[in-house]
Amino acid sequence: MEEDPFGEENTYGINLVINNMTEKSFSSMDIAVASESNTIFYPSIFGDNTLMFKVINPNDRVAGKLSFAVVVSFGFSSFLV
Repeated sequence: MEEDPFGEENTYGINLVINNMTEKSFSSMDIAVASESNTIFYPSIFGDNTLMFKVINPNDRVAGKLSFAVVVSFGFSSFLV
């Protein structure tokens, strides 16, 4: 868990290795995580985001980190990529 710039501990960092084996390019901003209750979270601009704003072209392999600000009132047990 990481702190956001306002001192709130609500940011989860995820280390990713992405192999784009499609014929389409996509951005790291197209990546989201979902909670077990299907709440969707998109990358936060706060935190260590080495993949932020990268375009991942066909046949690219990239590694880096994305952070997601997660605000949940009843707890957060897991998320899916």
